[in-house]
Amino acid sequence: MPNFFNNKHILIGMTYLLIFFVSIYLVAHQLTGLNYPSDTIAHLSFVNSYFDNRIYIPHPLWHYCVHMTTNLTLDDKTAAVLVTSLFILFWAYTVHAMLNFFIEGKYFIKLLLLLVLLVIGPLFIPYLSTNIYLGTGSPNIWHNVTLLTVKPFALLTVFFTISTLNNPDKLKYYLMTITIFIASMYAKPSFAIMFIPAIIIYVLLQKKYYDKRIFTFIITLVFTFLIISITQFLGTYSSENKILAFGRESSHIIIDFFGPWAHYTSSIFISIITAMFFPFIFMILNYHKLFNSKSLHTELLVFSWIMFIISILIFSIFAEEGIRYYHLNFGWSYNLALSILYVFSLISYFILYSETPTLKKSILNIILLIQISIGLYYLYNILQGGTYY
Repeated sequence: MPNFFNNKHILIGMTYLLIFFVSIYLVAHQLTGLNYPSDTIAHLSFVNSYFDNRIYIPHPLWHYCVHMTTNLTLDDKTAAVLVTSLFILFWAYTVHAMLNFFIEGKYFIKLLLLLVLLVIGPLFIPYLSTNIYLGTGSPNIWHNVTLLTVKPFALLTVFFTISTLNNPDKLKYYLMTITIFIASMYAKPSFAIMFIPAIIIYVLLQKKYYDKRIFTFIITLVFTFLIISITQFLGTYSSENKILAFGRESSHIIIDFFGPWAHYTSSIFISIITAMFFPFIFMILNYHKLFNSKSLHTELLVFSWIMFIISILIFSIFAEEGIRYYHLNFGWSYNLALSILYVFSLISYFILYSETPTLKKSILNIILLIQISIGLYYLYNILQGGTYY
């Protein structure tokens, strides 16, 4: 009979409990509304209106979960705290699963890497940008419930997509990818709008389109995306829709190069560099090893870079006019891409760690420590009543 109470399992269980209780405190704190203009209160207010058919929500997965959980808790705020905390825990479990897949043994190291990925922030420069979230961007954003909802689905979609391309005969990978991708679109379509262009570019670069099985897989993804996104677009922006998205005045997508983004940073280019600083330096120092390898972790990292570049283009080109102009809603793809890029960069770094020269390791470790410190300060400031900006 297996021993479920050895030191390994106790430590893992305690780590997950810590993540869960910190998440509960974080979300509960957001619902007080004191000096913290979180999106949680707004999205919670949308739940009843949505189910009363008074407003339209294009990505209602979080709202459905809260609505169903309310029937168990009999309180919408308790349901919101529980659902959001479970999605954060789901993200932690998904990241931990990736670490377990690529790294054998070393359970203590993997837990440390998990905690690093849950808190790491950008290389924030106060004189460049007035805040961490707006302008610079970060792999960890804590105030938006739909972003917290989509993150595990996005990471799983990326993993199973690349796995499907490498194993096109495995029907379970195919079906799991499509199912999880659909869930991601109803969690937050910010992932899908960068994922689909990225996977098309990746397949073209890898010259995998000659395989009929892969071609069929990509076409299925694209058509799934088009069907759902057209419905979401019409529901959100159509002037004929009598039920306004989120109950606010109608808006439209416009092309405005760097417009809303430039409002929050004095240099978009430097902000991008500081946001992706660790993955960027890691890629430069290990360029030949990474791009000459056919390992799954390097393929995932290459795809993450393509997706990140697409997210920058989306953020730089598109905006919403009117009341939502400065909300930076096209920046969600950018922040989500950062999360995925950091996961596969840190995994690749650990895999290559033993063969990395001491000087390179020292540089990367110092960068990691600085960005971990910034991320911890960002989270601590929020928990102490500060704003997410």
